[in-house]
Amino acid sequence: MSHLVIDSAGIERRAKRTVWDRSKDMADAAVKRDWDNNFVTHAPDGDRPTTTLEAQLGRPLSRLQFEQRLKKCNPNLFVEVSNNFPDKAGVYVMDSLPDELGVLRKQKRFVTGIMNGYMPEFSRRHVEYEEVPNPSCPGETTKREKFVGETRGWRTALATLIRSRLVSGSSVEKNFETNKGQESRNWQALTT
Repeated sequence: MSHLVIDSAGIERRAKRTVWDRSKDMADAAVKRDWDNNFVTHAPDGDRPTTTLEAQLGRPLSRLQFEQRLKKCNPNLFVEVSNNFPDKAGVYVMDSLPDELGVLRKQKRFVTGIMNGYMPEFSRRHVEYEEVPNPSCPGETTKREKFVGETRGWRTALATLIRSRLVSGSSVEKNFETNKGQESRNWQALTT
C-alpha cells in the first residue's frame, strides 16, 4: 500500500522561489525599459556636450532634495538606496498585483534609477575612446567614442516618471522649476 506524502515545506519553498524569480524578472525588465526609454539623454544636446559634468551640472540636487520635491508631485512614490551599489538609488511605487491564487498583494515596482548623493540637472555620459580602423584610409586608425555609462541627471528621472504617468508635467514644473535654467532639446524630446 502506497501513501501519498505531501512535502508542504518543499511546496512553500518552490512557491517563494517562483515569486522571487518573477519579481527579479520584472525588476530586470524595468531596468532595461528605463535604460531604453532614456537613451535620448545620451545624444548630444544642442551645442552642449553631454560628456562633461560642467556642461551637464545645471542646478544640482541632493537625493534628499529630489525625494522631498518628488513627494509633492506624488506621495505614493518612494526612494530606496541600492544595497549593492550605494552610489545609486531607485524610485519605486507600490502596485497591487494578483498572486498565484488571484489575491491582490502589494508589490514594490522599480520605476527609474537615480544617483544617491548629488545629481546633476542633466545626465552626463561617460565615454572611453578606442582606436578602430579608419574606413576612409586603409592602414590608419581613428578614435571612436564608446559609451560606458552615465551619471543620471534628475531631469532624466523626472522624464521617466512623466512618461509613466506617475507625475504630471505641471507638478514637476511647479516643484522642480523645470521652466528655469538651461534649455535642453533632450528634455523636450523626453517630455513631449
